Amino acid sequence: MNAVLNNCSAQEELSMKRLRGITDGAAAEPIGPGVAGGSLRVIYLKELYNGHCSGDWDKILEVIDEQVSELIEIHLERLQVSDTGLTAISKCSIIEILHLVETPKCTNNGLSTVAENCKLLRKLHFDGWKTNRISDDGLIVVAKHCPNIIDLKPIFSY
Repeated sequence: MNAVLNNCSAQEELSMKRLRGITDGAAAEPIGPGVAGGSLRVIYLKELYNGHCSGDWDKILEVIDEQVSELIEIHLERLQVSDTGLTAISKCSIIEILHLVETPKCTNNGLSTVAENCKLLRKLHFDGWKTNRISDDGLIVVAKHCPNIIDLKPIFSY
């Protein structure tokens, strides 16, 4: 993965699905945007598990926030991402599209941080998943802070 990110300076989209065994141990190079960070516009991550932390993607999202300036679209599905990761995403102020699907550690607080800082958000898909940690309260904050929303798909399981 890093070979692509470190050598493809014109890479605009990164889509990774169902990868297992991505290591982040002492012998492994940390995952990072590399030279592709200057051109990445879309990131799609689904069912990825890295190393001993069973898929903690918060740290990687923090690196992305620091090194990727043109990011406008993020899809996160079935990942171990928490409000820490959403806070990192909220610093990417030009985000227009965000999908959070089956991210059980994300809560109203994280979604609120994104809504309050990403004023260009046009499309937002999220679910409360089985834990319902994202609820009507999160939706209310989105309604108050995201006037450009044209596609909103909340899914709650009551």
